[in-house]
Amino acid sequence: MAYVGFDIVPHVAEEYDFPPKTAFGLISLAVSDGEILYILVAIAIAAAFPWEVFLYDNLNWVTGSVMSELLWSMGVVFLVIGVTMGMVTGMKRKI
Repeated sequence: MAYVGFDIVPHVAEEYDFPPKTAFGLISLAVSDGEILYILVAIAIAAAFPWEVFLYDNLNWVTGSVMSELLWSMGVVFLVIGVTMGMVTGMKRKI
């Protein structure tokens, strides 16, 4: 529960009537889904171009560069939306 975003679980658990076992299952599912998506993105980025491109092109943001090459500017828009959503949902205080 030390991860950013998971500190909300105790507050939500107070609002709903489900056993702690269910909460543990939901947390485990959320973490494993995140791990799987992270691995899939890493594999997709690594498979997109030969490793020499990543090594010698001095890319500042490899993920953004790959998405820009494969999906043009729309790929970068998707990444910006995803990063923004991650930042907003991870905030601990109300704005």
